[in-house]
Amino acid sequence: TYTFTPAGPIVGAGGVISVMTIGTSYTVTATNGGCTSLASLSFSIAAQLSTPVVPTITSVAASCLSAGSSTISNYDVSNTYTFSPAGPSVGATGVISGMTVGTIYTVTATNGGCTSLSSVSFSNAAQLESPIVSITHGCNGISYELSAIVESGVATYEWFNSSLVSLGSTPTISITNPDTYEVRVSLNGCSVSDFVTIDDAFCMIPKGISPNNDGDNDTWDLSNLNIEKAQIFNRYGMEVYSQNNYTNQWDGTTDSGDELPSATYYYVLTFINGTVKTGWVYLNRLN
Repeated sequence: TYTFTPAGPIVGAGGVISVMTIGTSYTVTATNGGCTSLASLSFSIAAQLSTPVVPTITSVAASCLSAGSSTISNYDVSNTYTFSPAGPSVGATGVISGMTVGTIYTVTATNGGCTSLSSVSFSNAAQLESPIVSITHGCNGISYELSAIVESGVATYEWFNSSLVSLGSTPTISITNPDTYEVRVSLNGCSVSDFVTIDDAFCMIPKGISPNNDGDNDTWDLSNLNIEKAQIFNRYGMEVYSQNNYTNQWDGTTDSGDELPSATYYYVLTFINGTVKTGWVYLNRLN
């Protein structure tokens, strides 16, 4: 027979003691009829350990300036936090670092011997992609065009002149005046601006030349027009001049360098974009 001091507990068939008061110190003796043992050592039981609460995750979405981030909003400095898969760690304020972008994690909290249930799954997204934009410009036929080129993605566009007058919302616009132009490009909610200054937006085909070495109209200047090939024909349909990658080379002479007489000549211009334009140019040899 087992007797507890103070009274209260009892012993089950397997020796398990029940009905102990948490935190109370007991001793027990054993009696086998007329004889009683010495008292046992003092013993007591502690309260059940508390299981940590499940970690609560607060995530901030990725932006144009930074990748997404996550925090344990109910962070407790006395807990140890374990991530699955391993890798991240928690700072003093609950901010999680060391996450791999796009990887899905869970986390548990341990306070010694007890471990919480796993948190909800969470991950961080990569920083949003800002558009990388460049501007090309030049004559396309007789139109001077500005084109915004984005490396990837489907972007939106808005063009402005130096007075911030809106000029259009397409990737390519045509202009007629020298100025500084701005394009604002948006992609994934991120926006960037780029600028280009145009000093000469002239794309017309000169109607004549007067090669007299006075520095004025001595050559047929098509340098803005992106000409792949220029051909000049006399009134009999004979080709008298031809030049690939033409800019402003023709000075009223033939391919062999002979001076052509004053007359109206027929031209065929092939532009880099494949457009072909024909017309007449007057050669005037002034004395």
